[in-house]
Amino acid sequence: MSAPDLAPSSRTARWLGRVHIGHILVLGFLARLFVFAVLPDQHFADARAYVDTGRALATTGFMSVTNYMPLYPLWTWVWGGAWGVKIGDILVSTTMIWLIWRLAALVTKDTAAALVAAAVSSVYPHFLFYAVSGLTESLYTSLLLSAFLCFYERRFAGASVLLVLTILVRPTLDLLAPLLIASFVLAVHRGSARDAAYRIAQYACIYVVLMTPWWIDNYLHYRSFVRLDLGDGIVLYSGNNPINTSGGGVVGGEKGSDADMSAFASISDPVKKNAALEHAAWDFIKANPERFIALAGVKFVRFWRLWPYAGEYEKPWIIAASLLSYGLALSGSIVYLGLAGPRNLRVLVPVLLLATYLTVVHMATIGSIRYRFPLEPFIVICGTAGAQRLFDALRSARPSGAR
Repeated sequence: MSAPDLAPSSRTARWLGRVHIGHILVLGFLARLFVFAVLPDQHFADARAYVDTGRALATTGFMSVTNYMPLYPLWTWVWGGAWGVKIGDILVSTTMIWLIWRLAALVTKDTAAALVAAAVSSVYPHFLFYAVSGLTESLYTSLLLSAFLCFYERRFAGASVLLVLTILVRPTLDLLAPLLIASFVLAVHRGSARDAAYRIAQYACIYVVLMTPWWIDNYLHYRSFVRLDLGDGIVLYSGNNPINTSGGGVVGGEKGSDADMSAFASISDPVKKNAALEHAAWDFIKANPERFIALAGVKFVRFWRLWPYAGEYEKPWIIAASLLSYGLALSGSIVYLGLAGPRNLRVLVPVLLLATYLTVVHMATIGSIRYRFPLEPFIVICGTAGAQRLFDALRSARPSGAR
């Protein structure tokens, strides 16, 4: 991929001339501190479990919860627990602003569009919320954006390290990683198949080196080889069972349960329990293919939903904030993709591959806007660029006397 032309190409550059990325980073950091100060603790069960699991892993060497990867629990332990980790997450969430700025400059070739994307990111409601939630989203997405930036800049070894670190936070991209690397080599940088094979082999070596400590820990704990975690059975069964109608994965939620795990409570071995959940889910899918397809459609809608599904977040001001941020960014992204020529679409092939993969995975398992979060930085980048292009096109179409 050729080096980006960072000369501003839009009229927007006039009023952005005095704005620097440093100003935007300060704004974003202060916005996150403000939300941290005023937003009550959401008491997420996962947030509490990450802290407890991190403490157990650091002190005993073993995870106390079987369906998590180790990196975020350890991150909570390093920061001292529930309150401290929110400061760490605020810092990495602020870093996301810089990463979005750099990626926007590379993708759009326009410093004005990049600054607008960074400014939007500094106050984007979903970014602010997850910065103080005590969940994996901020760390995971920062690592993912860092990997994409390295890939775009041809730093494949560093990108591969970062990609494995995302898997150690959440295992979602484990199957996609080789295809993602191939898309950067072949589509973005127009390399050869031989180069793609070399980069994938390089990633495989890095993967084995970084994952081996986790494999050893799992073997010592479970006395069997566990490559990732023991959460795939829970996720697959939660989304594919007789009582799931919403497409989510909540047990005992305000809108009802999506799954009943009581039939598996008697299985004490976590490896066998995970396998039993997987088998039950596959049996349900094979016996109810029409229901599986219908649920996949429900999950698609829930994954791309314009505002949160949970009842406590369906308040008018939250819905309005989501529509005015994510809704507008998504609309702008559609405009950008529609106006982008073949060259711009080629540069976006890895992003489109990531979006397709995450959508399909969560149509097959459970759908939630939380799992869409890693795509939202790219939606902001394309959305702001699309809005700018549309604005410039409309201005150009006006009679000269009316401008």
